[in-house]
Amino acid sequence: MFKDISVIDLSTGIAGPYCTKILSDLGANVIKVEPPEGEITRFSEPYYSGDVDPNKSIKFSFLNTNKKSITLDLF
Repeated sequence: MFKDISVIDLSTGIAGPYCTKILSDLGANVIKVEPPEGEITRFSEPYYSGDVDPNKSIKFSFLNTNKKSITLDLF
């Protein structure tokens, strides 16, 4: 549906990433931009297998499936 649309996701928290997840699920090319230390939901529980690891946050994984990712120091 949105295969010809590209979206840059600068959002944090839940609402913005969820909106861009929906766009991505509908076919848009979504690029998630994160600060070098990682977006805040990477540090949100629960984690896969109980390990406290920013790469294993279930919330972050759910909100950012089908997105490309880039790290950018904006400050």
